[in-house]
Amino acid sequence: MANLNITIFSLVEGKELHETLTLNKRGELSGRIPRWLQVSKDDLYDEVLKIGETVSRNVFEPVEDDILPEGEWIAEKGGQGTSEQPDGRSKGETDPKRLQFMQRQPKFLFGVRGMNSGFRRYYGFVFPDKIIFENDQIANAVYFVRWEEPLPCEPDRAMPRAIRRKVIVENIKPFLGLSKKEILEKGAARVIHPPNEDKLWEEKMSQLVTG
Repeated sequence: MANLNITIFSLVEGKELHETLTLNKRGELSGRIPRWLQVSKDDLYDEVLKIGETVSRNVFEPVEDDILPEGEWIAEKGGQGTSEQPDGRSKGETDPKRLQFMQRQPKFLFGVRGMNSGFRRYYGFVFPDKIIFENDQIANAVYFVRWEEPLPCEPDRAMPRAIRRKVIVENIKPFLGLSKKEILEKGAARVIHPPNEDKLWEEKMSQLVTG
């Protein structure tokens, strides 16, 4: 197993900062933790492990374009500024169950991840009738884009990689690199997550995914 380089991005006072650390073969995290990150090395190590457990190479196809990169965003009338989940938790806190939930859905085919997205981490979850863009960071909504026609796929069978790449080029590519505002203008639906403490969270999200 080779060393894993981890690049952390953050927007501080309007300026994008980044720092690269290394996870070596022995599982040791080395590098300088910048002050602007405001987390300990142990917290960062735990976060890297959670991402590794959630994002399987066999499930996600890499794409060069960013997925829903930061861009111009106008809060909806009556909204809470630019925050998309005003539930009291700070933006940047993660909720791994969001990604795990999507992967457990019965009709989930495969996922896409941006190779250059850093920790902004919107992921695409492909279904026969739609793609869902989800983010495990709090204060980010989920975005639904429906296909004009259902994808060619066989029930209960994994989609071959050649077909995955074809779907990426023909169906997903037009939505990659778009900001949240731009993808809404192209017809995507934006949904705020149910509160995390809601006991019916999974049931409500399942209704959205299967609807």
